Order: sequence, then structure tokens, then C-alpha cells
Amino acid sequence: MLAIIDRTESAPGGRVRLEPGTIYVFSVDLARVESDSGIIDDPLTAEVRLEAMARDRLFRSHRTLAGRDCLRRIIGRCSGRDPRSLKLSRGKDGKPRLLDPDDAQRIHFNASHSGDLMVVAVSLNTPVGIDVEGVRPLDNLLSTAGYYFSNAEFEELLSVHPEDQCRAFYAGWTRKEAFVKATGEGMRRDFRSFDVTLSPSAVPRIAAIRSASSVENSHAWQMFAFEPCPGYVAAVVARGEGGRLARVD
Repeated sequence: MLAIIDRTESAPGGRVRLEPGTIYVFSVDLARVESDSGIIDDPLTAEVRLEAMARDRLFRSHRTLAGRDCLRRIIGRCSGRDPRSLKLSRGKDGKPRLLDPDDAQRIHFNASHSGDLMVVAVSLNTPVGIDVEGVRPLDNLLSTAGYYFSNAEFEELLSVHPEDQCRAFYAGWTRKEAFVKATGEGMRRDFRSFDVTLSPSAVPRIAAIRSASSVENSHAWQMFAFEPCPGYVAAVVARGEGGRLARVD
């Protein structure tokens, strides 16, 4: 069952006024975005630009830089600040964040992209993680699931009708990615150390956490699943409970 997303209207001038308990989600088609990286400069953008140049792939360079600029604009809309004045960096966990300590503690955000689609989640005073994947055939679906999914998740995947297994796999993958991004652990965390639901009939949630290093339990996190556009699945995980997800135009 997919979470219901409320659509929120932007204030005049594009400002989005963040409210506690609400996760704001933005979707961007990077293929239709012009990058302004030539006039926006910060350590993270410079780092990404050098990486893109080293790869020497024009389309990836454009997508990476356009995504970074769109992220800056989104954070500007949510913070009420000029996007060019924002300083972004990466923490020790690899997550992009604002350099200003006050802003970094108050405004949390995370981004993900698949192909030309980028999704961004922004929250107030709440750690958040987001992931998106295009649903496409995967020849080694079961072997990949067997390696990354827990026993409970693998059994749930096998119980899904074969025609729905591909979508269920990507639903599970995005939910797991969103969780480890929300905690800040990323791929350092064993993906088999926690369970998420993934079948079409199940409510999106973290079913269990078995990590001895974690002081959290599964009830300390809330999960939302949605379709940002046809052919894609996405998930958002945030600390706390009783929140709502709002899509911003």
C-alpha cells in the first residue's frame, strides 16, 4: 500500500515554509534543467565538477551539476535564503549538508536520482533519507535479493506473484537505501541487519532492526513509499512518528 502524499502549494516567490512533522518531497527532471554551476561556486560543487570532468562523460557531467544546482535552489526555497549564499559540504557519513551549524541542525535534506529523475526530501529538525529507482527488468533479481535482503525479506519476495516480483524488489531496495541514508550509515551498514516490508499488500515500514550497534528500534522510524512518476518507485524514511509527506510543486 502506497502512502498518500498531500500536495502543498508554494508561497509567493517559491518559498516553502517548513513545518515540524512534515517531510517535503521535490521531483526534478534533470534532462530539462539548465545547469548554473558556472556562476554558483562552493567546495562540494567544485568537487563534483572535477569528478565529472575526470569521467569525461558530458551527459553525466550535466546531470551531476544540474542536480547539484537544483538541490541548492530547493534548499534556498526551504530556508528563505539566496541559493548562491548557501555553503554545502559532506559530513563524515558522506551526506551533503549545510556548513552553517544553525542551518545544519535545523534543516535536514537528502537526495537521490535514477536516470534523469532526481528526488529531494527536506525536513525540519528531523534526519531524513530518500531513494528512487526506475523499475526495469533484472536478470539476476533473486540472486541479488538473496545477497542484500534479509531472510524475512527474501521469503516475502518469494511470496509475491512472479509478475510483481520485480516491482517488489525495487520497493524493498529503495526502502532499505532510504533507511541507511536516514541513519547516516549508508552502505557501511549491513543490509541484512534490518527488515523492511516490500509486498504490494504490506504497509511500508521497518519491520525489525537487529544491529547491536544501533540504539534505535523499528518504531523510532517512519517510512513512506510513493511513485514520483510512472515507472519509478521511491521511499522516504525519517526519525519519529505521526508525520506526513507533502509533494511540493
